[in-house]
Amino acid sequence: MRPGAIGRLLESASTNPDAGIIGPGIEDIEGNTQVSCFRYISPVSEIIRAAKTGSVTKLLKKWDVPVFPSENPTEPDWTSFCCALIRKEVVNKIGVLDEGYFLYFDDVDYCRMARNAGWNIVHQPAAVVVHYEGQSNPVVENTRKMERRPAYWYISRSWYFTKFYGKAGLFIANLFWYAGRSVS
Repeated sequence: MRPGAIGRLLESASTNPDAGIIGPGIEDIEGNTQVSCFRYISPVSEIIRAAKTGSVTKLLKKWDVPVFPSENPTEPDWTSFCCALIRKEVVNKIGVLDEGYFLYFDDVDYCRMARNAGWNIVHQPAAVVVHYEGQSNPVVENTRKMERRPAYWYISRSWYFTKFYGKAGLFIANLFWYAGRSVS
């Protein structure tokens, strides 16, 4: 936690009573900003993720998942749970994180459930925390080496798409991923 981060999150909670989840700005150890605000992951966003080309991203920009944070508080669809302040009332209303996930996709799921229950999601960049990305599991390193992700990543992905888009949505997400992969 950078100095004052917890205080700024609590202040944001008191000035935004409709905010059920408040996420801070995220930095790496060198102080470089990491993306921590996102649009919902959707079957269409899988084309972008798999294609990894600027032209596809530009064409489908409104489905591109990362939202580069501004210097002012914003309301993204979801925020990274590497650090988040979650109101007790949110947990009382919607429960705890879905146990069908292991590490990935649980934050977007929970933010969707909170938003569906009437809560806002707020990104508070004045509160800053350091995220040691890739230290708890091999996903970041595997991606960098272009190696397959661990099975639990795919299980969580399948759980998310099935939960929010149905089995047909999972099928379409996979189809779109293959379409994007063929472009890359």
